[in-house]
Amino acid sequence: MCNQSDKQGNASKAVAEAGRMAQEIRTTYPGVTVLGPVERTVKRTAGQYQHQIILKSLKRQSLVEIALQAKNGWKHDLDPINLL
Repeated sequence: MCNQSDKQGNASKAVAEAGRMAQEIRTTYPGVTVLGPVERTVKRTAGQYQHQIILKSLKRQSLVEIALQAKNGWKHDLDPINLL
């Protein structure tokens, strides 16, 4: 499992970027289950809106590849302890 999150200064831009990223992952990695994007529990910190995408795969290598290719602004957590 991998949790990827993004921060944007504009709410609509945050939603659009998270949706674009989720669709890109679905298209590029058909063996990866993509849940989201959804708003983070804390929607906004320091003026930045936060969204997350949860990724699940039986092949850890796919999750590692996605994490390594994450664009600027995206953070990832492989094997997260919690999803909050």
